[in-house]
Amino acid sequence: MKRGLLLISIAVLILAATTVGWAYQCTVLALPIPAGVSVHPTALNAAGKATGYLTGPSGDNAFFWSSGTGMVVLTPDRAYGIDEIRTCVGFEGFGIDVPPFTIPYACQWTSAGQQWISGGKAIARGKSNSLIVGEEQVFEGGAWVPKPVLWETGRKTIIYSATLGEGRAYGVNKFRCVVGAFEDHAFFWKLGVATDLGLGEAFCVNNSNQVAGYAVVSGVEWPATWKGTVRRLLALPGFRGRALAQNETSLVAGYIISTSSTKRAALWINGFYMDLNMLSAPNLPPGWFLTAAVGVNGSGQILCEGVNVLGETRAFLLKLVP
Repeated sequence: MKRGLLLISIAVLILAATTVGWAYQCTVLALPIPAGVSVHPTALNAAGKATGYLTGPSGDNAFFWSSGTGMVVLTPDRAYGIDEIRTCVGFEGFGIDVPPFTIPYACQWTSAGQQWISGGKAIARGKSNSLIVGEEQVFEGGAWVPKPVLWETGRKTIIYSATLGEGRAYGVNKFRCVVGAFEDHAFFWKLGVATDLGLGEAFCVNNSNQVAGYAVVSGVEWPATWKGTVRRLLALPGFRGRALAQNETSLVAGYIISTSSTKRAALWINGFYMDLNMLSAPNLPPGWFLTAAVGVNGSGQILCEGVNVLGETRAFLLKLVP
């Protein structure tokens, strides 16, 4: 009886998701790709501007893209976040270009050029207005360990957990709320207090304090959102994956890994799962497959990474239309 009810529930969810999917399709814009490199998009802002990094024979280089500028190659190494205007944040590595000898220094790229955020070993991962988050090495217990950090104009705040050690921050909203992970636990930080959200990682927080990431349940990574400490899982049984980005309303983007172990770019509309490869067909260039959605904004634009049969990667900007 229980098995029958479960199958009925799954069928209802699939039918609901399919019905939602019929109402939408996606236009597709392939971002330009310089010769001989792979493109790895990481973030999208409200104006449809993107950032990430390029991987080529000489290593990684951060990039900024907009419809007006095209692809702008920045300095080594990687950009992970972008604010509402166009400032990108990430890091540049110094020293021997072989881990663990490379030392990352957090930096940002504005229209005026590159600027350093921290003089120590650090990585910037997210930005909102003048707020930047990431991780910075802190000397603790006789060793250097990474801790989540919030950088503001003229001020730096290290975020600590009462029970867990190493950590990193991925996202921040305009109200100084920060999300990330301490070891293997997602957290939400507000007004100096870090709330443990359970096993998993939190990657982004919107201005309504809704958090997105993944939760580990019975050893499986499930795409998830949180509002306060209330968690909502976003995948059907048998799937795993991560929610990587969200907008201010009903859209959550990320990826799922199906029972066949295929990684597929995903969009959740009011909690219902959509396969972005299906929504973008036949507008997706032949031979390319979308593996992850890394950004989504209020205009219905979705930034995705795609791969072809040769293993090459590039960025695609989708637009959700009814």
